[in-house]
Amino acid sequence: MQDSQAEVTRLMEHVAVSRENFCRLKWDKAYFLNPEEYFSSVASVCILIAHRSFTFFLMS
Repeated sequence: MQDSQAEVTRLMEHVAVSRENFCRLKWDKAYFLNPEEYFSSVASVCILIAHRSFTFFLMS
């Protein structure tokens, strides 16, 4: 169980770093106006999926 928790923690850290790197990109020709908001919504979905997967793992 600790291995799974460590993996979730590692994934969360990776998401945070990816978000920072994503927000540093140049968005001059982007087809959406707010890349930070877009990425935050994508990251939120990924975090929700990871949380549900972890919860499912604990219950099985």
